[in-house]
Amino acid sequence: MDFKGMRWQVAVLSLLAVLAVLFGGYFVYHQLGLDRPLVKALKADPAVQSVRVDDGSQGRVIKVALNRVDNLQTVYERLEQTTDRYLKDGSYELKVTDHRDPLLQETYDRMSFLVEEALVRGNYEDMYAGLQKQAADRGLDVFKVYVGAHDVFLQLGKGTDYLYAVVPRGSVATASATAGGAGR
Repeated sequence: MDFKGMRWQVAVLSLLAVLAVLFGGYFVYHQLGLDRPLVKALKADPAVQSVRVDDGSQGRVIKVALNRVDNLQTVYERLEQTTDRYLKDGSYELKVTDHRDPLLQETYDRMSFLVEEALVRGNYEDMYAGLQKQAADRGLDVFKVYVGAHDVFLQLGKGTDYLYAVVPRGSVATASATAGGAGR
């Protein structure tokens, strides 16, 4: 091949233009074709305050701020089903955020040992009794625990503050329990 007559600057600019169009198209597809319909569907749920979709190392990270709910397990599994309609299962991480205060965070931190022990040993009745005692000692208004097929759900509340934690079963790793949110 003879490259004498070819201008390399034109070739490089053409390549850059093609890459810009491809990446731009991919971005628009994600924003308009996936994220916007997903956010709209999740926001239609009465338990949802707001939704944010970000890119994560393992796929999409969907952060859902929840209102105060009666049953975290029911709401979380409903949000998972909605998300599954738009994204492949396993290609996203669903995180719920709450309205926690330092007392609730400290209570959850203490309770997490019992939850982790139950995940390892399978002693969920002992876990419940221990969690219930800690909740009563702290004077919590709301204390609910649900054990689902894939997760353990913990709801704590005092006054206008509430904490939601979703801890995956089947792995000993603790769910993210950073201030303002937890999830798998």
